[in-house]
Amino acid sequence: DGVGSSSSGSGGGSGGVGGGVGGCEQQPEPEHGEQAGLTAAVAAANAAFSGEGLGGVIGSPVLCRLNLELNSFGIEGARQIADCLRNDGNDSGGGAAATTHSAAAATEDRSVSTTVRLTHLNLALNGIGPSGADWLAQALSFNTTLQELDVGGNGLGDDGAEALSGSVGTNRKSALVSINWRENQISSRGAYAVGQLYKSSRSLRSLLLASNKIGITGARKAFVSAR
Repeated sequence: DGVGSSSSGSGGGSGGVGGGVGGCEQQPEPEHGEQAGLTAAVAAANAAFSGEGLGGVIGSPVLCRLNLELNSFGIEGARQIADCLRNDGNDSGGGAAATTHSAAAATEDRSVSTTVRLTHLNLALNGIGPSGADWLAQALSFNTTLQELDVGGNGLGDDGAEALSGSVGTNRKSALVSINWRENQISSRGAYAVGQLYKSSRSLRSLLLASNKIGITGARKAFVSAR
């Protein structure tokens, strides 16, 4: 447990994330209607994503584990995902106040009306970038269900690392246990923000920083700030 930088393969940091779509564990056998919804979600998730229709997949109330690695949905896909992650059945969230961006997103997309129950989400290698990280940050300051998140290989940089770390750190009801930050061009500045997040979080146990540019100085900052 703790802040780590050991190597891992694509998607390896979120070990609980399945190779596609998975229903919630510890749940009874789904009824026919729920099974049909899950089947439709699986079909959609296995298609090639371009940022369109992501809300319909993530918005399924029967999904708990979702692997969207290597779909190249970019910033628009990150925005749709963020919209869904905010709708976790707990409007108060416990985080910072909604920003103009998140409010605009909620106004623009009214199609997601179900309660999202995702606990494991793999978003690795999708070209999200710092701007996409900003959208996700707004959602994670409210989300109370997500436990494992993989944002590896998205070019988040220090700005993205700071945005996500800051938002999760302000959410006192966050359930996140593990975040995989591998291959995101994070330097010592971003590493410090990640370390601060680990220090302030009540739930986090694992932060993976493999294949970044933190160097010895960044590693020192991360570990010292996490104490």
